Amino acid sequence: MIRIIRSEWQRMWARKKTKVLLFGYLGLLLLMCRFLSAFKVSFYDPAHDVSLNSLNTAPFLFRELSFFLVFILVPLLAVDSFNGETRSGALRMVLIRPLARWRILAAKWALQAIVLAGLLAVTMWTGVLFGMWVMPDVATTSFYKTETFGFTGAMGYIIQYYSLGLLILMTVSGAAQLISLWMPNAVFSYAGVIAFLIGGIYVSPRMEFLLMGSDSIFKQLAPSPEADFIGLALGIVTISLAFSFLVWTRRDFKG
Repeated sequence: MIRIIRSEWQRMWARKKTKVLLFGYLGLLLLMCRFLSAFKVSFYDPAHDVSLNSLNTAPFLFRELSFFLVFILVPLLAVDSFNGETRSGALRMVLIRPLARWRILAAKWALQAIVLAGLLAVTMWTGVLFGMWVMPDVATTSFYKTETFGFTGAMGYIIQYYSLGLLILMTVSGAAQLISLWMPNAVFSYAGVIAFLIGGIYVSPRMEFLLMGSDSIFKQLAPSPEADFIGLALGIVTISLAFSFLVWTRRDFKG
């Protein structure tokens, strides 16, 4: 399995779009650091602003980047892997090898998760170190309706925050993978993902965590949670992966 994941990694980096997306994200990460350092203010939601300090900056760095992640980077990575390779013929070359289909699919899932977890780890530690070096130094801080935290408590909150951020990104990725396997080309696949993200809120208000992920995470982590999307997100991920498995194992990719 490690060899299959390594092969997926090599094919991913062979695509120009991947390099543009990932290096573009790193550039945007630095730009958002500059933006936050200039104003030193951010928002929990449109009704609640907050002064940034050495302990609370990391979640707000994710907040500034979440739109790009949810609407551009994550969908395009999934579409490129699950639809682009099919249409270009690259997937047929992979399936020629004597490998079980489910192993190839599992490798794709694993690689998507590894890349997203890696990006969020870089973002989180950039936010933590950036806050400590650039923002006003404080000994304690608080987050949305929480108690006051010292350094250890703040780090615990930040880790929980980014863990829920990863869950949201994996929800988007799972849905994008399934949509990509059904759509005839990459353009329709991407449009289908955007329709899912925007249209979901009209199906149920609970789906707003896909559009307003950062706000929803703050509300989920409040002492008396004002949002409850964890079960729904896990359900979407599970259903997406299950149906993707069914399509993947039964579809004729070689034709």
